[in-house]
Amino acid sequence: MAAEDALRDEDGDNPVVRRIPVFFNRARAADQTLCVLQYPLRPADRPYDIQHVDAVRYKPKSGKLEIELPRNKGEAANERNVDPEAAPNLRADRRALVSTETPVREGYCVAAMHEGTLHLTPVDA
Repeated sequence: MAAEDALRDEDGDNPVVRRIPVFFNRARAADQTLCVLQYPLRPADRPYDIQHVDAVRYKPKSGKLEIELPRNKGEAANERNVDPEAAPNLRADRRALVSTETPVREGYCVAAMHEGTLHLTPVDA
């Protein structure tokens, strides 16, 4: 029995509708590192606006990555926590996200679909 027939027989009510070519990318320049940025405590319905990044800083000795974002003026939580009468130099008009390094287990990858193909790249940090 061919592999395709075996898939169909095992999962008769859930057939394969599309096959996608997969490419595994191990090659990167020696000075490149692929990191995954996650914010597990940030509610999913309140994502950070990463389209408007003010600055990004990397500190190689500590391995810290800092991303500076402008404060979203329409965000209700920010409006409650900001004193509109405070002097301009005391207002929090930016937010800094600072990384915390966590060990990466072997086998984690980042995946991207591009022109109908799936590209996998191993994660370093």
